[in-house]
Amino acid sequence: MSARWVSAVSLLAVFGCSQSDFGGFPTPGELPEAPEGPGHPAWGDTDISCISQSDCAPSESCENNVCMPARCGDGPYDSSSPIGPVYLFFEDKEILAADSNLVDGGYWVDGYLPSSSDITYRSGGSWNMGGGAILDVAGGNVLGQRPDGAVAVVAGSATIQVRHDNGDSSLSIGFQPIAVAAGDIDQDSVDEIVALGSSGKYAICDAAEGACESYTVEGATEGYDVTIGDVDGDNFKEPVFHVKKNGDEHIVALNYDYEETGEPKWIGGPSDGYLAISAGTVDDNADKVIALRDGGGFGWIDDKLDTLQLSETSVSKLGTASVSSEARDVELDDMDMDGRDEIALLQGEAEVQLRRPVSASTHTIMVTKTLSVTDAPLRLGLADLDGDSPSARQVGGPELVPGGITPIMALQFPPFSQTFSDASSYLFIGQTENISEDFSDSMSVRYGVGVGFEAKIKGVVRAGFMARFGREFSKRRTLGKRYTIGSRFSISPD
Repeated sequence: MSARWVSAVSLLAVFGCSQSDFGGFPTPGELPEAPEGPGHPAWGDTDISCISQSDCAPSESCENNVCMPARCGDGPYDSSSPIGPVYLFFEDKEILAADSNLVDGGYWVDGYLPSSSDITYRSGGSWNMGGGAILDVAGGNVLGQRPDGAVAVVAGSATIQVRHDNGDSSLSIGFQPIAVAAGDIDQDSVDEIVALGSSGKYAICDAAEGACESYTVEGATEGYDVTIGDVDGDNFKEPVFHVKKNGDEHIVALNYDYEETGEPKWIGGPSDGYLAISAGTVDDNADKVIALRDGGGFGWIDDKLDTLQLSETSVSKLGTASVSSEARDVELDDMDMDGRDEIALLQGEAEVQLRRPVSASTHTIMVTKTLSVTDAPLRLGLADLDGDSPSARQVGGPELVPGGITPIMALQFPPFSQTFSDASSYLFIGQTENISEDFSDSMSVRYGVGVGFEAKIKGVVRAGFMARFGREFSKRRTLGKRYTIGSRFSISPD
């Protein structure tokens, strides 16, 4: 998981201006006579110098003796990158474990590196979350800076604690949170933090801006847990809450962009009681919720992991897998860059088990390991602690330039391994057309000769012999011509 990956993204500038700024466009019958200079048919005149406005084409202005596109007068403008400052091609997450024991005057979150055969402590990878007991932990790209950071909610505090290699901070939300999750719910490539309180209140925070907004889950009277995933398959991740409504436990998801998309604001419905929930990718369809259910029997009966699918008004159970009767928490995310999420299950005194979902009711156990540093882990989180997930980083642009509306395009270069490659990735762009013609001609020759004689003795016998000898052959000749017409261009990241 330590290979260094490099990629690049090329972004075209974004242009935007309302049509009314130019007084509308003429109809074909009202087109003005083409002027001399830039703007006339085929842009044949390459001289764009000017002394006065009359030297320029329609919708152009003479600025500093150069004909420029007409500018909008109601700026200034801001433009965001279409894919955000960081774009992840694949995810390679590591494990966060929140210790419930007080050590050196604080409660700590420890980082671990998972593999197919081991779970090892990340040297120097622990964060002190302060003097309040940790209630929940999560990780993500919450500051828009790699590697990911750790976030936690602690007892006796109406704040969210944020820890990153570049510094520590806290976010005030106005109520005591008991659960926290991190994920990109607005597609800006920076993870938002979502915290849930025991009364059903929740907050959505932008850690980079230091801003939070608080709400209440519709109809909720109690809150238990929160996760984030694209549970409706619309390519936007949703906050998913486990709450109590109308006396029954529910799992519901918030369509954060419901006002723009017209989707229902809330989806989901009644559910069983669960110890913890986590959402992620386990198949080629919408994300599923993996929910940890107490098996009962005072530890004599296995606990259960239910795979749940949310619809507009209900929660469907797709399958159930048995796990340790001492399981306490579950997290779901991609830990090996294969595009499918793995399960991290906290069980026993300090044991983490990694599972790969095969179906809704079948998991392959990858590794089970006792954590070496965390004495009494209470909750788990997942984050890219070493920053080795293949990604693209925005190095500049796009800039919004006043002018006519122009289509935009983003070029994404495939990631490549610098460990095994001396070159960079590249793209070929263009269109070609192949034309072929074949001409054929055949010639055949046949010749033959007959030889024979006849002999007879009158009144006694008559006999004869006849034979024919011949030969035939043919020749076929084909001429072909093939043409390739078109243009092809290549581009490589600088």
